[in-house]
Amino acid sequence: MTQKILPCLILLLLITAVMFVSGCTGNDAPEPAGKTVLAPSIPEPVVMSGTGRMFTDTFELKEGLAVFKIRHMVASPDEYLGIDLVEDTDNDGKFRLDAQLVNKAYEPVTNFNGSKAVKISTQGKYQLQIKADSDARWEIIAEQPVLARAAKQAHELSGKSMQATGLFYLPEGKKTFTLKHGGESNFIVELLDNKGNRVAGLANEIGLFEGKKEVDILFPGNYLLDIEADGIWQVNIK
Repeated sequence: MTQKILPCLILLLLITAVMFVSGCTGNDAPEPAGKTVLAPSIPEPVVMSGTGRMFTDTFELKEGLAVFKIRHMVASPDEYLGIDLVEDTDNDGKFRLDAQLVNKAYEPVTNFNGSKAVKISTQGKYQLQIKADSDARWEIIAEQPVLARAAKQAHELSGKSMQATGLFYLPEGKKTFTLKHGGESNFIVELLDNKGNRVAGLANEIGLFEGKKEVDILFPGNYLLDIEADGIWQVNIK
């Protein structure tokens, strides 16, 4: 009797195990529609803060797009604010200029809140060189945003002062960018892809501006605008 029951018990255990494994691997819930999924290899944001003129600590950047979010706070207007990205990708301890993030040498600089997009050509060690008055407080966050799937499609973007917009999706084909600027100084707008490559210049004007620029988007994907301005701006995309 025992010899007949034992094979049945073994068979029942095998069937139960198969059903358990199938339930664990075959019925995963799908990602919610529209949810943004970050690529697993994205570096953590680098947060830096300080006062006055200095070099920041060394930090690592990967090849691709980097966005620097900048806050500058002063009690009275500064005579100058400069922020340079310097690199030591040769690992020889000598840092060289890679990109100029902010250069406000010809106007009084008060509290400043903006962002700048930069293409990082080589993975390696970087620092920021801050040129500011001794009483100026600043905070900078370096991010390398990457989306694992398409971002939302944008039809209108707006803001104030220098800013790198978030990533947005553009399908293949001709797109018309209608631009407005309400400031008095430079208004420079560049379309970048999600790796930081320059796709097209949309505007390079001074002062009040309203105009259009048509761009042929060759590859569908995620893009952003890198904008230099001193006033309110608006960009419509059709």
